[in-house]
Amino acid sequence: MKNIVISAPIRNKEKILGRFLEGISNLDYPKKNLSLYWLLNNSIDKSEEILRGFREEYRGIRINTHNFDDNPPLDKRVGDIRKNYTCPHLAVLRNIIIDKFKKDKDAQYLLMLDTDTIVEPLLLKHLLKAKKDILTVLLDVDFEKGVLYNIFRLDKESNEMIRWTKKEIQNADGLFQVDIFGGGLLFIGKNMTNIKFENHDFGEFIGYSLNAIGKKAKIWCLKEPILATHKMD
Repeated sequence: MKNIVISAPIRNKEKILGRFLEGISNLDYPKKNLSLYWLLNNSIDKSEEILRGFREEYRGIRINTHNFDDNPPLDKRVGDIRKNYTCPHLAVLRNIIIDKFKKDKDAQYLLMLDTDTIVEPLLLKHLLKAKKDILTVLLDVDFEKGVLYNIFRLDKESNEMIRWTKKEIQNADGLFQVDIFGGGLLFIGKNMTNIKFENHDFGEFIGYSLNAIGKKAKIWCLKEPILATHKMD
């Protein structure tokens, strides 16, 4: 069995950490082959307490803290709060996670998550079965203007991101290539640690995707079965 690191940056997530950790606990994969790495950031609620109370027999559980001097305001998901503060910090935090994974000589894969992404039990088995170096899953995100998906193509002439339509997704294979994905879940092999996250107005996963394009790396997306849901909390 492959050893996998599961990781997420965490800041003031006490309201959703319970269901997030429950999804991790229910993964249909030997816990002896999983290690958990949580990176706390300027958190002032009970997130750390909840994480330290999560004690199961994994290959390892590590909780580190990386705070910023320019402490961001509370993320209320309105206005420019996420764009101007949260995303630049998240790019730094996710690169710290990649560096930690790179130094873990016994781990072959990294599963990077948002804490509002809830995983299904068979997730890891399907990700491994795909045998891709950079992989995400199809996530629907409920915005005010309706349900949209987390994947985009990059127009070569205008350099603009074009979101995949529902019809295009319906016609796609179960595993298909995308240019850009908007976050939630990233699964990479050890040979992809040279691709870093970067701040972008629409999120650090967009910056990651553009860096992958620059290195001519392929990003793949699993359409089915539904392996995770994004709660946008």
